[in-house]
Amino acid sequence: MTIFGPDPARLDAQTLEALPATWMTAACLDAGFRRDAGWLGSAACASAPRAWTCRIAARPGIYGVWPAEAEAAADPATAAFLLFYLPAPDDPILDRMALGAAIEASRAGAADAFRDFPAHPALAAACAIGEVRLALVQPARDLALALTAETRRRIVVPEGIARDGGGWLVPPGGIEEDLPAFDLARDLFRVLAAGVAAATEQTPNPPRRTTTPALLRARHPNGALAPVSGDGGESVTEVIAWGDAAALWPEARDPADAAPYALCAARPAEHLPDLVVLSGFLGSGKTSFLNEFIEFEAAQHRLVAVIQNELGETGVDTHLLEGDRSVLTMDAGCVCCTLAGSLRAGLRRLSAGLSPEVVVLETTGLANPMNLRAELAEVGDLARLAAVVTVVDAARFWPTLAASEVAAQQLRAADVVVLNKCDLVDPAARAAVAAEIRHRNPQARLIEAEHGRVPPAALGGLSRATAPALERTGGRHHHHHDHDHHHHRHADGVTHLDEGFSALRFDLADTVDRDRLFATLAASPPGVFRIKGVARIAGAPLPVVVQYVPGR
Repeated sequence: MTIFGPDPARLDAQTLEALPATWMTAACLDAGFRRDAGWLGSAACASAPRAWTCRIAARPGIYGVWPAEAEAAADPATAAFLLFYLPAPDDPILDRMALGAAIEASRAGAADAFRDFPAHPALAAACAIGEVRLALVQPARDLALALTAETRRRIVVPEGIARDGGGWLVPPGGIEEDLPAFDLARDLFRVLAAGVAAATEQTPNPPRRTTTPALLRARHPNGALAPVSGDGGESVTEVIAWGDAAALWPEARDPADAAPYALCAARPAEHLPDLVVLSGFLGSGKTSFLNEFIEFEAAQHRLVAVIQNELGETGVDTHLLEGDRSVLTMDAGCVCCTLAGSLRAGLRRLSAGLSPEVVVLETTGLANPMNLRAELAEVGDLARLAAVVTVVDAARFWPTLAASEVAAQQLRAADVVVLNKCDLVDPAARAAVAAEIRHRNPQARLIEAEHGRVPPAALGGLSRATAPALERTGGRHHHHHDHDHHHHRHADGVTHLDEGFSALRFDLADTVDRDRLFATLAASPPGVFRIKGVARIAGAPLPVVVQYVPGR
């Protein structure tokens, strides 16, 4: 198996105790697993590093996992883990807990304390729900997991619990606790089992179970619990195993409900990610917008990956994006010359390593989306074209259109137009720009923004256009170019080379003087549309990002 780390020959008690956290870490390298399993993250406890807490989408509270014992020398090697659950303040489970446990779990600061529950014994005892045992067959290392918990953990109070001022909190002979501990524990158990399947890429055997009568307990006035006759529900042991490890629990023969363990089966092919083409002329604010978009989608538990195509020898925007592990920079140069092979390869790499729900192709500011139809059609088996989003600089709108037909084509191709930098123009100028955009592309959705910040309500559904403009306009483009790049025109639209744009790279000294740098930028001639880079400023502790558009 692949869940034992770099030295699979070394198996000791500490390795066994760390095993669940190890396989969950391995499984979570696949963002698709996190989404499908509902895994929301985990954290180690400060006082007991191999104990940890976690959250899953199926429950509003916090789970705890605490290694209780481990025996690595035996065959099979075994380990036991106690399970805990702290309900959220509005969790209905609170009403089914014992009175003292519910009070403990409801105290102010309980959630913070539970993050290190081994250091708070009373809180941990109030939240205990069951136990998971694992067994590991040597040397094949087939694995079995067994969850044991009560379907209804019941406590009766023969004398009742009186309410201050009269009446009863629990009437004599009434039920103080009726906790569905097994259901609570199995919600976490199924995610842990799915983690094994994802980390090892092995499908488990069908689940099995065994049941025995559970004790009904009575709470006496001194607080002691004692077994009494009556309906205590059942104690259930549910086993899920890989390989020959199923024989480790021979008594667990009755088939268990397989539905909660559907994620443990080999996962089907992922749904195709939405592909968003992000367009916009030089300096319009694409990267600022993209960071906002990534943050919004992350809050919806959707992973965004980015493929960038930059003009020039050095990619800068990759270093300006948050979460750059999911950012790929394609070959530098004209998007229409470098996209064809790189986009398909990039999509394959991202899908294999991250399983993103959304992939953003951030084109260079001089790319014409109308020229991307053929390349996008060729990756239809890897991603679904969802939308073209074009970012427009409200302050530079008119001079940009006057200088470049590419900018006009970017508007024509858009499903969504983000009118950015609205804070730099007055209301009348903003209205005039918006009217021109609607005139040029009446079907596009228009969103106004400042500093690339789009209202969250407007971001919903941004990556899910029903009929992208590139598909509505139809047709395929054909390359007609010489490889010296002096003539580089497409049937669908112009390119930056047709318009005479080019890129230059400057390698600066180790440090530059801030005033001289600013003076040089301010003296840029009218033909300079964009400057961006990273520089070390004399006297500054860290490198700085340099951004320039005409006049700013």
